Amino acid sequence: MIDEIHLLHHSHTDLGYTDLPSTCLDLHVGYIRQALDAAEATAALPEAARFRWTCEVLAPVAELLRRHPEERARLLRLVAAGQVEVAGMPWNFSALLAADEWRAALDQCAPLWRELGVSSIMQTDVNGLSWGVVPGLARAGIRRLVMGINVYAGGRPLPPHSAFQWEGPDGSRIEVWLSSGYGEAFGWFHEREWRRGPVPRAHDPWFNPPLAGDCWDASPAGLAAAHALLTRRLAQGDLAAYPHRVLAGQVTNQWRMDNDPPNPAMAPFVAAWNAAGLTPRLVLSTPARCSAALAASGAVLPVVRGDWTDWWADSLPAMGPEVAIAERAKARTARLPALAAVLGAAVPDCTGLWERAWSWSEHTFGSYESVP
Repeated sequence: MIDEIHLLHHSHTDLGYTDLPSTCLDLHVGYIRQALDAAEATAALPEAARFRWTCEVLAPVAELLRRHPEERARLLRLVAAGQVEVAGMPWNFSALLAADEWRAALDQCAPLWRELGVSSIMQTDVNGLSWGVVPGLARAGIRRLVMGINVYAGGRPLPPHSAFQWEGPDGSRIEVWLSSGYGEAFGWFHEREWRRGPVPRAHDPWFNPPLAGDCWDASPAGLAAAHALLTRRLAQGDLAAYPHRVLAGQVTNQWRMDNDPPNPAMAPFVAAWNAAGLTPRLVLSTPARCSAALAASGAVLPVVRGDWTDWWADSLPAMGPEVAIAERAKARTARLPALAAVLGAAVPDCTGLWERAWSWSEHTFGSYESVP
């Protein structure tokens, strides 16, 4: 019996899918600032309904702090209050993540992880993650992974809505939440997507963010319709077989599905839902908050051991020369410190080189918007 549903609100970071990569990064920096505004604006709401936001990946957060250092104190305050959680992976990594690149990511991300109290990672729109990352994550204090797969381009090692302990090759473990899609929980409360694509349409003046009543309708009629739909959803398929009292669901705005802004309408919807006594109880949440609630509910999570093959490789056969160039660049970057030692030269700062490698290993490989 599901007593509580934790809604994890985030924007799926798809570098280049809806816009040029540089534009996507600009957008996500702005979205974090919007999320901070929404969190502050709902401080007087009941705890479960206060706006919460999960920064899906780390790179836009780092960019925010570079461009707007004045936001650091506000971000840290809301992280400490539990209204914002920063997930620690630089991007949503594809199968192109190399071992040296991963070690560099652990080293370079560590200072921000410590400052922001990072204990979770998210990977969305990809369908696996190398088994070799588990030991490094566990050593760095990362305790959980939220995996929101692409249901159109891959498979799952376990049924969706699974919570388990993923054991690495050295015996270390991290907790995993496996959903059936990175925006799926929107559909638990809505008969259809309020607006979806076609992508890209960012330039279309009629293609605007949601207005009041378009979605998350907190009126009595809107709540009744959402509750009836959720009741049906929970009685069907994978959700009907879910064994725990606390369920997590990922929510994106679904304005364009990917690279979308926060939706502050979720906060008054959750407040009205709980005030009406509707069940299950709803909580605007974050990965760490949801994990704590799952543990407090007495859930016992099975241990799963083995590699998690990434199925997201659609574009690799069409990009052989580009893949080869990028992989050679990674290998050469990894050798630079050793080469400097042989030459008696200063060890070069490879930070920028590795950041470019991460953006290459990000899962989109380019931009729809670049085609027209």
